[in-house]
Amino acid sequence: MERRTDIIQSLELRVSVDAVTPVSNPEPQAATGAGLSSVVALFSNQGVRFRFVTDFMFSEQQVTPTVKRVSFVYKPESPNQILGQRIGLLANMKTFACKYSDFFRTIHFETGHQPIKLNIVVILNGVETIVIPNRMAAAGVIANGQAQMDVGELFRLIDQKYAQKIKEAH
Repeated sequence: MERRTDIIQSLELRVSVDAVTPVSNPEPQAATGAGLSSVVALFSNQGVRFRFVTDFMFSEQQVTPTVKRVSFVYKPESPNQILGQRIGLLANMKTFACKYSDFFRTIHFETGHQPIKLNIVVILNGVETIVIPNRMAAAGVIANGQAQMDVGELFRLIDQKYAQKIKEAH
């Protein structure tokens, strides 16, 4: 049986937020937190919202003496909206939106008055296809309200990037 490579079989967004902290000892492993869910969204050029949710798990780690990281793994909230569609659907994604203010208050993730970094990795059909590293957000933007990021330029070529990664693997 031939497996179609132009269909979205699985999609996950791995998102981490790095905040500057007072000097503290780095932790060799991330602590896993449970019981809290988080939601982010991708918006298409046509304004269609695609929500992604966690499975009520997150991780938290002091990665350097002055940087603490909270990480999430998101999957489509409504799988039928995305899974089974052609990969070209993702080329229409324009905006990534997140709102962590309530979540950060609940877990006491202090971001202070420093800018924070947002990192996003898109895993398409098990393949790391898009990496958005170290996007700086002004102090308070992600911690106190909804933040939006233009991702259109990166998603526009997702089908080509995915095909290239598949080719490189073989």
